[in-house]
Amino acid sequence: MGAATDLRDLAARTETTAGADEALFAEVAAVLAPVLAASGDRTPLRPQDLVSTDFVLHVIAHVLPGWAIRLRGRAFDPDGHWKCSLRPSESRDEAEVIGMSSGPDLSNVLLGSLLRVLAYQAEQASRR
Repeated sequence: MGAATDLRDLAARTETTAGADEALFAEVAAVLAPVLAASGDRTPLRPQDLVSTDFVLHVIAHVLPGWAIRLRGRAFDPDGHWKCSLRPSESRDEAEVIGMSSGPDLSNVLLGSLLRVLAYQAEQASRR
């Protein structure tokens, strides 16, 4: 399997998970830590940090600066129904939406969207 496929698989598992999954978050952290460091942000990325929506937004802001984040959802107990999309610009309605995820946990849906963007970028890089 290629990097893009692995990232899409990880995104699918992440977005559909409700709450924190220690093993899954360790896998996601291993992928995101070098990407965050390459962005110039030296904030340590620990798996337990990924349960925080604020922290995940911080990661997205540094890894994809200037990208538009769209969140939609309804807060229900015990799980919400969240949808997230990431795109390079919000200046045009027809801007390509690359990272789309949906699921019960907001921070996990954000992570899923970020991982889908990284998969897209890896796929584009492999074509060059």
